[in-house]
Amino acid sequence: MPGTLQWWDGTKWTGQYAPPAPHARTAPQVAPYGPLIPQRSVGAAYAFLLLLGGIGAHRFYLGMPWTATTLLLLWIGTWALIPVHGELIPLAVLVVWLIVDLCVLPGLVADANLRAVTKQITPRASNR
Repeated sequence: MPGTLQWWDGTKWTGQYAPPAPHARTAPQVAPYGPLIPQRSVGAAYAFLLLLGGIGAHRFYLGMPWTATTLLLLWIGTWALIPVHGELIPLAVLVVWLIVDLCVLPGLVADANLRAVTKQITPRASNR
């Protein structure tokens, strides 16, 4: 019958009508957990490192409390030992650690952002 929509199955025209055209979406679908936005910035992490790096502020900012606490204790121990024993070894360890952090800080920020996004989209296990 001319003028009717038919379906081509790859070898011949069938007597069936073609499937209807899909409806256009009226609104884009939004993820139920909201937009994935990085939580930390490299600039702020460098500012914390340069201004308060000795006490581990940049590591607290990036959500690494154990290493930040270690840096803080190393900072306190350094200034406690210098007047008493004249020990500069903890200060040397602290300086080397901060120099390494200067080099690896963009990777630490990327890891912190990845942890934040993963935490955002991973559902919590319920306590049963």
